[in-house]
Amino acid sequence: AVEGVEYLVDGLLIAPGTYPGTGTVVVDAEATDGYVLEGESQFTFTFTDIRPVTAAAPTFVDEFGTEEDTFTIPSVEGVTYLVDGTPLAPGTYPGSGTVEVTAVADEGFVLTGASGFTFTFTDIRPVSPVEPTFTDQYGTADDTFTIPSVKGVAYIVDGTPVAPGTYPGTGTVVIDAEAEEGYELVGESRFTFTFTDIRLATAVAPTFVDEFG
Repeated sequence: AVEGVEYLVDGLLIAPGTYPGTGTVVVDAEATDGYVLEGESQFTFTFTDIRPVTAAAPTFVDEFGTEEDTFTIPSVEGVTYLVDGTPLAPGTYPGSGTVEVTAVADEGFVLTGASGFTFTFTDIRPVSPVEPTFTDQYGTADDTFTIPSVKGVAYIVDGTPVAPGTYPGTGTVVIDAEAEEGYELVGESRFTFTFTDIRLATAVAPTFVDEFG
């Protein structure tokens, strides 16, 4: 309601008030008797049936190894998910390598938020280091430690990788286990042992002389 102004829609005079809107509406303003218009006199608006929608992120399950790796496409009204350009229905699929999921809005919807989701599956397998064995004999000549052979595990002594086998032992030996590529350690990874220089000795019995008196 503006004094001195009347509004027309499709050539019909429209009283001030609220009306249903659909399609493109063009409203023209005209001056009533005794007034002259200043500024804009035509107003155009196009109503849409666009609804905002947010794409839920797919879920990725990356277990040890690859056999149980999966990704799940969620069900979201107004959203279609594509993998490598191909639409995928909601559900769970095997996962491998790098998976790129793109969300696009269906007709009548517009996306808000993230539309791209990327995940790289790994072939990591769990491995538990076997504890090295230490043999501490009397003295030092026969003292040894033995590095076991475990697939996926490398053993490090004083910063140097050591192959499986038996080695002379002396002083304090610190052995670290590290996972090789494609593996992940589970359990203890450091083993420490101190060799001693203890030698075997047998006590000779004292002699006792107990005469008469």
